[in-house]
Amino acid sequence: MKSAELASRLLPKLRSQQAKLAKAKCKEQLLQKATELEQWVRGARIRVKDCPAVLLDDFCRYAEEQANGIRLQAEGLDKPFLLFIVGMGKYGKSTLINALIGQAAADTDALPKTWKVDVYEGGDEQAPVTVIYKDGRTERLGREQARAFLFEEERKQEESELKAYEEFTQAAGQLETIEEKEELRALLIRRFIYHSPLAEVHWPINGSPFLKKFRVVDTPGLFQKLVGELKMSAVDYYHKADGILWLLDATQISAQGSKSMLEEIERLRTEIGVSPDNTIAVLNQMDKVRSVGGEEAVQAVEEEARRLFGAYFSRFVSLSAKQSWEGVRDQDEQKLHQGQLSRLLRMIDELFWRNQTDIRLQSKLQGYNYTMHELEHRRNEYVRQFALDAKRYAEVRAELSEGTAKLSGILQGHADEYIVKYRKELQQNIDLYGQTAYDMDKSQSYIDQHIFGSPSLKPLSDEYERKSNESIAQYRLYFTEKSLFTEISKLKIANLPETLKNLLLQSDAFLNLDRFFKMNGLSMGALAAWAMVDMISVMGPGIFILGPLVLIGGLIALLWEGLAAAWNGFIGLFESYETKVNKFKADLRRQADEMAKKLKETLMKQNKEAVTKASDEIEKLRDLSFAALHCPVGEMRGLLNHLQSLRTDKLSSFPVPAAKEIILSAAPDRISSAERENAV
Repeated sequence: MKSAELASRLLPKLRSQQAKLAKAKCKEQLLQKATELEQWVRGARIRVKDCPAVLLDDFCRYAEEQANGIRLQAEGLDKPFLLFIVGMGKYGKSTLINALIGQAAADTDALPKTWKVDVYEGGDEQAPVTVIYKDGRTERLGREQARAFLFEEERKQEESELKAYEEFTQAAGQLETIEEKEELRALLIRRFIYHSPLAEVHWPINGSPFLKKFRVVDTPGLFQKLVGELKMSAVDYYHKADGILWLLDATQISAQGSKSMLEEIERLRTEIGVSPDNTIAVLNQMDKVRSVGGEEAVQAVEEEARRLFGAYFSRFVSLSAKQSWEGVRDQDEQKLHQGQLSRLLRMIDELFWRNQTDIRLQSKLQGYNYTMHELEHRRNEYVRQFALDAKRYAEVRAELSEGTAKLSGILQGHADEYIVKYRKELQQNIDLYGQTAYDMDKSQSYIDQHIFGSPSLKPLSDEYERKSNESIAQYRLYFTEKSLFTEISKLKIANLPETLKNLLLQSDAFLNLDRFFKMNGLSMGALAAWAMVDMISVMGPGIFILGPLVLIGGLIALLWEGLAAAWNGFIGLFESYETKVNKFKADLRRQADEMAKKLKETLMKQNKEAVTKASDEIEKLRDLSFAALHCPVGEMRGLLNHLQSLRTDKLSSFPVPAAKEIILSAAPDRISSAERENAV
């Protein structure tokens, strides 16, 4: 067989086999990358044990979602071409989708959802709707059940956003700095606003020729209102598409929103090498342009669109989605002609269908690289926060050690000062009341009342107790604030309006932290720590200094044992009255000195226990609050190493099947043994 004849017969078959093998290799590599990322997440979660680790958990959940996204991209290679319809707000996406599909599948009156994509694909309309969650789970629901479920999801998000916006507006006026307001906004978005777990909803549609080749995706609006700010979401979906129809409003071709959004896409193209080859710009609402200025106006808009957006799109097509849908729906040839849907269909066929293998592989490559780009960015952001907190942890630990030693010294000083005043007051009491006590036959009750238990001692005791407790309270308050790790640094929850403070402190995130603190033996729960309320009332008196008068009762009992021993050994029959009184006073002074010595020892022991208890609880607060954000403190180095081990390498290409591999893998019914041998 001649080479030319063999080539003409085999090339179409081999091209088909090449496309099949290329997709298989692409799928295999993407699935391998998804598995590697899932394994990395499992390794990270093992390190946190039973800790909330909310910031690490946020990143792990994000990484899991990206792994699921990569897996969906890989599995999508076995399904029809994925065509995304993208545009800002109500630019006619749903209307265009209905025109392409040939049925009223998309709701043209509903505002775009901000948390999922709708995928329309060929299938039996009696079959269940498939709901895909961000964590990879799938669920199949009846059509009406799915609509009710989605309505409820939308209601929960809208209500939480409205409530958060109201609370933010009220609180913002009481906050002094922009940083505080931004932290509050981020905190509300992250911990209070309801985020639906849904990612995609797949709607089976029967009888659509277009859906035999393509799956059509209705994306959310590219801008969404969220707690007082505009949030771009185009990039959240752009990288998932095989091909894109990007709707631009022909009546507002220079709108700032469109330009800003496309500049963001250009940034991504620059950073990760995204090309415009898989995107068609659709200039919609041309019927309105034509009705105002005729064909000259249409031509002017097309020229302006190419001037503004030529760097972003490889192809442009003008149409009226409204006229196209009406023409399809009513089988009106004139409206179909005016809508120019046929031009778009031809362009889709030329750009996407005829080159589908190359475009899909290129799109998957771009999508994977974008995912890695964003994952690396999020990882680096988290690592920076983790490193800052780890550095602060070391600094706080060193400062706490110094502060604890300083507190011990301060309490020692309070005790020394008190003992000096206490001994002086006892000496004065002995001088004043010693002789009378002797005359009253050394009355124990009189000595207790006027010397060792004199009311004059109470102010000294009260002063010592007040100073010591104030010193401990200041230490605790200072180091509680220093040692408490939170996901906010500028905002003080105690400064928020009462309703918002209660709203945050009763949210699931805060209550989980509170349980974690208490389960690990921290008497101050997370709620008290976060709210920074009066620590004395929170901790209770048990951690503070007890007044010396509480301790003196036991010491007086020891005193009487000492005095009894001294007096039993003393007869003094031939001594003068004055000598006896002076000896009696001397005995009282010796016992007072002994009592002061024992009191000082007791106070030192009490101080040490109070300092130890206070520092232990501060250390526990520090370690638990760090673990509540990141990981147990013993896992710091291991977690940092694990974070740095996360591979986010970009791919330059997918494996290309070799010619021999293509030939040998072809099925016998496509290439005969002789043809295979000649080709090899």
